[in-house]
Amino acid sequence: MLVVIGNTKIGKALHVNLPLGAPRGLGFEAFKSGTCPGASLWCLENCYGIDRPPSEDPESIGALMRAIELSLGDLKAFKETIVGELLDKARFLEASGDTLEDGSVPVRLHVIGDFYHPDYARAWLDIVDELKGLKFKFWTYTKSWWTEKVAETYARIGLKNPQALAEELLSTLQELRRRENFTLYASTDKTMPDITERPEMRSWLEAGIEFTYNKKSITCPEIPCVVCKYCIYGRGHVKFLERRSKVRLIPKPWKTPLSSKAWKEFMRAEKDEIEKYLEFIRNFQKTNKP
Repeated sequence: MLVVIGNTKIGKALHVNLPLGAPRGLGFEAFKSGTCPGASLWCLENCYGIDRPPSEDPESIGALMRAIELSLGDLKAFKETIVGELLDKARFLEASGDTLEDGSVPVRLHVIGDFYHPDYARAWLDIVDELKGLKFKFWTYTKSWWTEKVAETYARIGLKNPQALAEELLSTLQELRRRENFTLYASTDKTMPDITERPEMRSWLEAGIEFTYNKKSITCPEIPCVVCKYCIYGRGHVKFLERRSKVRLIPKPWKTPLSSKAWKEFMRAEKDEIEKYLEFIRNFQKTNKP
């Protein structure tokens, strides 16, 4: 299994993950320890996959390792497996009515992890094209647009022609974001360059931490993505508030988006439950270190 169904942040959507963090080691084996070549200083200090378990489900943790191993070893088999599992698991969401308004099945790439190499990004381009017209809606966020950092990472792990590879990765992501059934956000933070000053990035949607370089953006209401749908449909720039990250996984049966006032009321009412959950996270980390 490579495709997992849902979690309490994104809601009932299909998703595929990879190991998080900057690659460590040499060559392609380095990606087994991390698939984020564009990881910023902020990422390395604050990644939400570091201060909590990378998944609520142990099977999901196994799935991300299988995904990286297959994609590194046999991209053709990776693509065939992903397509087969997406088609198979989509039936569960369709049967339960957990689809988008037009009947599309939402698919989130990389709740943790990122596009680590142009070959891997092209594999997803092939998958998205193969499933075109079958009512799948893909969305994700990436820092692999930051070519300088990607090239630096590639050079550190010993890949040949790191700058050319980094530029090829960005070019492939540019193709991916043009697909009608795929929404791709450029992830940013205060330790990264201003994307509005880069001509090749000015048409991109931006997802920032605490702020966005693009002046017009909304703040994520921190409800399941399949309820909000703002990012899924790429309706505009968005910023995520760092202070909310540790309570994202509190399960609630949301039906409608929360206003800022309603969110504050919920936070006050759920203070004790949130503390219990954070205690669970701390205990989990002691016995299950990434």
